[in-house]
Amino acid sequence: MHKNIDIKSFYQKANSEPLIILDVRDTDEYEMEHVPNAVNIPLDALPKHTAALNDDETYYVICKTGKRAEKAC
Repeated sequence: MHKNIDIKSFYQKANSEPLIILDVRDTDEYEMEHVPNAVNIPLDALPKHTAALNDDETYYVICKTGKRAEKAC
């Protein structure tokens, strides 16, 4: 199950507690600019990495506009 969070709430959480942030943009987009401590797993590569994700953790999945993040979820 996934839920959406608005950007203001996301930044408040990120400033008050450690978050696991997955950035699903392409590597070149990620390298140009990204949220500090975000892990880059491009959307196309995500299926190869799902086994490494822990079902008991909360992941914040981000991209530029939210479309790839929604698809990733």
